[in-house]
Amino acid sequence: MRIHDTYVLRLYLRVLLFCVIGFTTVFLLIDVFEKIDSFIDNDAKLLDVARFFLYKVPDMVRLTLPVDVLLATMFTLGVLGRNNELVALIAGGVSLVRIALPLLGMALLAVVMSVVLSEYVVPQTNAAMYRVKRIDIEKRPPQDLPIRRDFTFYGHGDYLVFAKRFNTRKQELSGVVVSFVDGGRLTARLDAERGIWQDGQWEFQNGFYRSFSDSLEAAEQFRPPQVYREPRLTETPDELARLDPEPDAMNYRELRRFVELLELSGAESHEYLVDLYAKLSYPFTILVMALLAVGLSASKKKSSIASSFTFTLFIAFGYLIIVGFAEAFGKNGAMPPLLAAWIAPLVAATASTVLLARVNR
Repeated sequence: MRIHDTYVLRLYLRVLLFCVIGFTTVFLLIDVFEKIDSFIDNDAKLLDVARFFLYKVPDMVRLTLPVDVLLATMFTLGVLGRNNELVALIAGGVSLVRIALPLLGMALLAVVMSVVLSEYVVPQTNAAMYRVKRIDIEKRPPQDLPIRRDFTFYGHGDYLVFAKRFNTRKQELSGVVVSFVDGGRLTARLDAERGIWQDGQWEFQNGFYRSFSDSLEAAEQFRPPQVYREPRLTETPDELARLDPEPDAMNYRELRRFVELLELSGAESHEYLVDLYAKLSYPFTILVMALLAVGLSASKKKSSIASSFTFTLFIAFGYLIIVGFAEAFGKNGAMPPLLAAWIAPLVAATASTVLLARVNR
């Protein structure tokens, strides 16, 4: 690694660390002021509030990484330009893209970090955050409302449970449909008027069990006094009531399987599809922001630190607003989910390509 690479990386890492800490703190403070009335109304303990926001930190770091990388890249190249170091390096035959290579390498590491957080850390911490909010802050029992309507649950055995009514106190499901999937293909379906938890197992009454094998279908009808027991449904009533499939509390694989089961059962999946595609597009945004910052830094006009900071924030928050609108349209069905998740990164990538093409190599 050359001397100028080491210098650029040191400067970049200092700025990036400052941005990560600073923006995460700012977003957390904004969230605190938004929720403070709710905390006061629920007479929440300070320790529980602290736990709630502690669990939220990994997701805040993940969400602010594109802004952090954009600001760190522009600030680093801006400092080099104002100190005439950028001019000296370019005069020595080093192109702007070559100077920015260490920064782009760090942006790729930030992409990896975002994926790791999204897949292995954030789902667990968000699930814990929701538990603290529901049980410790809002003083609600682990179960949701005693009677839950249009209840949906994704099981770890590749099945989806839908019930028109779930009585958590009586441990009873009504209007039950259970869809079993293997490799993205519907293999079996259970329809029953009633399902009850009996002797540590679910028993279904008055319905049909259909097994699908290629084009063949085998159906088994069960009527009173017969019952149908399904050993693959291992979740207890308490687990069904306690677990709610929040998109930000699932990793990509879990959310994809959940969407597949929703579609096979005939339920609407627009909202979950947008979140699924966003799990791929959001890490890509980090690299796009780094490339955009390099392209914007190619301008020969020098600007003050304050104006550069303001301009960077304007770009970053404008981008996040576009992402928010696109996701809202996608979840409402007004825009295809794939387009809703990728339109903002693709627009930014196009702008980055145009700017980088104008750089004098």
